[in-house]
Amino acid sequence: MPTVLIVDDEPDIVRLIATALRPEGFRLLTANDGETALGIARTERPTLILLDWQMPGSPGWRSVVPCGPSRTRSSVTCPWCS
Repeated sequence: MPTVLIVDDEPDIVRLIATALRPEGFRLLTANDGETALGIARTERPTLILLDWQMPGSPGWRSVVPCGPSRTRSSVTCPWCS
């Protein structure tokens, strides 16, 4: 089953996206900040990461950059949401 990581600091946005994806049968993971998202991405290896571009503390794009090109992330699709 494909896994989707939803990353946004606004709980309503996370709920909205999860509500839209849940009926499609995806395994859903959520994080409300970049640091948590990075940890989840490294351990769970999601198929898709839906990432908020602007979050307090660590912006979404900074959550992706530290991973760099690696075997664990080479096939992860990561569109940005804002």
